[in-house]
Amino acid sequence: MMQALFVYSVIYSKMQNRCALYICQQCTTLWSLYCTTSESLSIFAIYGFCQCLVVIKVYQCLSRFYHLRVLDIRQWYDDRSLLADMANLVKLRHFLVETYKFHSNICNVGKLHNLQELQSFEVRRGRSGFELRELGKLEELGGSLAIYNLEKALVNEAHEAKLLYKNRLQKLTLSWEEGRSNVSPDLEDKVLESLRPHSNLHELCIDGHGGLTCPTWLGTNMSTKGVEGLILKHTNWEFLPPLGELYLIRESGEEYLGCITGTFFRNLKMLKLIGLPRFSRWAANEVCPWYFSLLEVLVVKGCAELTELPFSSNTSCYPSKRDLNLTWFPRLKRIKIVDCPKLRSLPPIPCSHTFCSVRLQGLVGRGLKVLDYSHESSDLNIEGSDALHSLDETVLVVP
Repeated sequence: MMQALFVYSVIYSKMQNRCALYICQQCTTLWSLYCTTSESLSIFAIYGFCQCLVVIKVYQCLSRFYHLRVLDIRQWYDDRSLLADMANLVKLRHFLVETYKFHSNICNVGKLHNLQELQSFEVRRGRSGFELRELGKLEELGGSLAIYNLEKALVNEAHEAKLLYKNRLQKLTLSWEEGRSNVSPDLEDKVLESLRPHSNLHELCIDGHGGLTCPTWLGTNMSTKGVEGLILKHTNWEFLPPLGELYLIRESGEEYLGCITGTFFRNLKMLKLIGLPRFSRWAANEVCPWYFSLLEVLVVKGCAELTELPFSSNTSCYPSKRDLNLTWFPRLKRIKIVDCPKLRSLPPIPCSHTFCSVRLQGLVGRGLKVLDYSHESSDLNIEGSDALHSLDETVLVVP
């Protein structure tokens, strides 16, 4: 008997000509309900860990649920039997998953015209159904989107992704494979320029781009000035976006002002600069603080040539109203600085009313191995090498 073999139950309901199928950990029959609902099912969800034979059969046949609008498989971890012919679910709006691999493995995803969110998309050259043009067909796309393997993308395909017209998109990651042997700077510059997002984007991450140029939509002709989170990882640009007085270093060792001037990020709350080999100095001046009046999170990691960051000379825990105008990061909550061995300037701790935590690690030049501070627990942990003799009052601030 089916009830004796399987410890799962299905709750089947029809409301306003809509059909829902929920699977949870109890006992009743499943297959007969599946057979009666396959034509009209619009919601499919699973709760609890289900790997029984019948449930697997249901997953294998999901592509026949042509009216499905919601698919919730956040507690299903095997995508091998699920994604075949999934492009048949042309009415699907919400595909809820635990791991992004489910999304990135959908072939011909552009056929899912009503899809609201696609967490991950991987460009696969030589395999039909995984070109960037598939994204251009998803006009309702919103939420977060990460595009990987962009080193395999062609310029004309990048245009066809039509990111500029996806006004509901909030977070965007553009990623190239790190450490690849074949890099085409000119091609990758053109691809990145063609992937211009809409102006209301909240968070942008560019990772592993092999070109030498910051895209105009992030620099000289900025259209993303309202972005709240900016992450630059493993780029080797000759000029960085308008983030203040940033200095870069040439292969010859010569230092130069390497930041584009002009419109700045008026809403920036989170900034992460990771693995930037040219980045040598970030100087403070009397104009730049306006850039960072809202900044809450600052992460600088893996910048081997970096010697200076723009921390204010004002070391008061509770600066006056006049001094706030001179403080670079008046709303900063979290700082993380890791593997910047030449860095000389360290943040005052605490450095603002809102300050919550700091982690400094691998600052060889200061003899500082680790410094962890948490305002919430009032814990301070310091580990240093023999080169660490003291931390002066510009670092540890006493209120």
